[in-house]
Amino acid sequence: MTNISAVSTCARTARSPINESTVSTPSVDTLNINEQHTQTGSVVNKDAELNTKFSLKAMDFVQRRKAVIRFVQDAIAASVDRQKLNADNNGRGNSNVFKVGSLVLLATQKPS
Repeated sequence: MTNISAVSTCARTARSPINESTVSTPSVDTLNINEQHTQTGSVVNKDAELNTKFSLKAMDFVQRRKAVIRFVQDAIAASVDRQKLNADNNGRGNSNVFKVGSLVLLATQKPS
């Protein structure tokens, strides 16, 4: 089994035919990275703040909508109850009373 670290050390110590002083290598500018992190952090904080405000407004909208729906449903239920009570007190209409032996004329067609 070959020792990988020994092989890579030998490769690094071998003399390169390329002049390393003229080769451009990508450098890392730590100052810019820190500024980007700071800017990114402030953007993230602003986004979080906006999301929180939006979330609060959305929840407020949903709660108001549910309250309106409950109010309307309660109003409809109360109206139906009043109609039923009125019908019970005054009769439901369309109820003809016939005496035994009365002659009546009945329709033979279905009402449409």
